[in-house]
Amino acid sequence: MKKFFLIVFCIVGGFVVFFLSLFALMGGYFLVYDISHPDSVIASLPKPISEAYYCSDGFQDYTIYEKRCYSEEVLSHLENNPCLKKMETSDILEISHYVDDFERWVKHTDYFPAYDFNVECLSETDYFYIVDKCSEPPHPRTGFQYEKYENYDVYIFDTESLILYMLHNNI
Repeated sequence: MKKFFLIVFCIVGGFVVFFLSLFALMGGYFLVYDISHPDSVIASLPKPISEAYYCSDGFQDYTIYEKRCYSEEVLSHLENNPCLKKMETSDILEISHYVDDFERWVKHTDYFPAYDFNVECLSETDYFYIVDKCSEPPHPRTGFQYEKYENYDVYIFDTESLILYMLHNNI
């Protein structure tokens, strides 16, 4: 009986060592996108009236489309918002490149019929925030670095419709 428990202990211990080694090789963390944990852009705004969340299937390659509708009280949170920047003409062009890239991928998802963002709604009265992992330094151990449009979040607040759109791509 002791021999049986020793064998089981060694097998379980081997799995633990294997997964801890894998954890260390990946830089000591696993990237998990958790919609229930509000990020800084969403936290900087009041509670939305309604929310819609769409995600394509995939462990590493996936897209996320979010849409949050707000009441007019949100307008007082925009001008001095530490996260969102007011759009300029040059920003509209940059954002449209991200939207074009996102739409290349989203048309292959099962939620494509629900995707309703229109780049034509962008104007200098809107606000935005972009995080693209291509601006991060290479990984210290592997040297891996993202290319532009491989992994990004684009937040677009349309002041006419009072909607915050979020486009996430990890392809």
